Amino acid sequence: MLKMPAPVSGKLCELEKLVEENPITIPLNLCAEFLGMAADSLRRSIELGKCPFAIGWTSPGGSYRGSKIPTVTFWLWYTAGKVEEVTL
Repeated sequence: MLKMPAPVSGKLCELEKLVEENPITIPLNLCAEFLGMAADSLRRSIELGKCPFAIGWTSPGGSYRGSKIPTVTFWLWYTAGKVEEVTL
């Protein structure tokens, strides 16, 4: 049996804190920081439709762009949907 490496355990603790502090949506800048990337890079990925955990949109005429990162969707993506226990 393999023991979870400390860096992995630490990152999962960081994920838990991010989710607890942002239970509905995760601000783009915090998500990018968690992933270790520039916010503009994450924003562009969302705009191109290449980001599986976020929703992006452009207003008619393209004058406004927006995005949303649902917390549950991000958590499921990051953990590959491995849920140990769900209490309802």
